[in-house]
Amino acid sequence: MDALIIVIFFLLLPILTIGSFSIIEYRRKQVVKRILEKTIDQLAAENELFSVDAEFFRNKLIGIDKKNKKLVYAGYRKGVIDQFCIDLKLLSFCSVNKIIDNGSNGLKKIVLEVKCKGINRIFKLTLYDRSFDNIRAKGLLLRKAEQWKNKIDLYKRPVTFNTQFEYVL
Repeated sequence: MDALIIVIFFLLLPILTIGSFSIIEYRRKQVVKRILEKTIDQLAAENELFSVDAEFFRNKLIGIDKKNKKLVYAGYRKGVIDQFCIDLKLLSFCSVNKIIDNGSNGLKKIVLEVKCKGINRIFKLTLYDRSFDNIRAKGLLLRKAEQWKNKIDLYKRPVTFNTQFEYVL
């Protein structure tokens, strides 16, 4: 009888531990998502944005206000929120850069770089960072970076177009 209790205890202990860690991770993700939503709401109020078409990536959020043609980004890492709003009419270029680690020749980061006319600063929107993101997400995030680059290039044009015919992957 005592051996049966010990066996059951050692079988249940890992299951309970893994379950507890998954609940903690889920709650942490929900807290980060709420923080990013509040940040975007604050940026929308400060920059008079109409409606932001936004997408979440783990602890990052990127979006475009189609009416005012503005790009919004918020990233949360180690308690610090990196946020900015860029007018797409003033954008000079947008590119996707892959940063390679010299030591291992592996992909270290995938960064979406945007630069505005008249500003000597390049805004870097990190979509993949090997030290924080899952390596299996690398391909998906690379495709997302290309998709957002195309979307930014589409909206930075001075012409207006009908959004119902927007190309979405």
